Amino acid sequence: MRRRIAMYFAWDRAAETTAPLGDLGNRFPALFEVRRQFWPAFETFSDSPAGQGIDGFLEAIFLHNFSRFGEQVTARTGEQLRQIQRRTAMGETPLDTAQLDAIDTLIIISFDSKRTGQAASAA
Repeated sequence: MRRRIAMYFAWDRAAETTAPLGDLGNRFPALFEVRRQFWPAFETFSDSPAGQGIDGFLEAIFLHNFSRFGEQVTARTGEQLRQIQRRTAMGETPLDTAQLDAIDTLIIISFDSKRTGQAASAA
């Protein structure tokens, strides 16, 4: 049997990417901050299509770090790893019966934060 695996990022991505850069508390770093801290190691990201802000960090570094895991999932199961985000600029994707029926294994990456008001619910 081919296992269907999904990774659910429990976050409000739109709220995370628009966090004020002047407030360092409880937010992801901006890509330019990471580049500056580890210069010159991350200079390859100077022209990231997602930009130099928090969204750039999420795309170029954070989510990219899960790509090798996705490759391993595909190699071992024959199925692509599904990545689902709780809330993006396109809308909300709550976990529901239809979503759960389409997968065998669910990995939840939780980023509930006080700043965005995210929290797990009974649903």
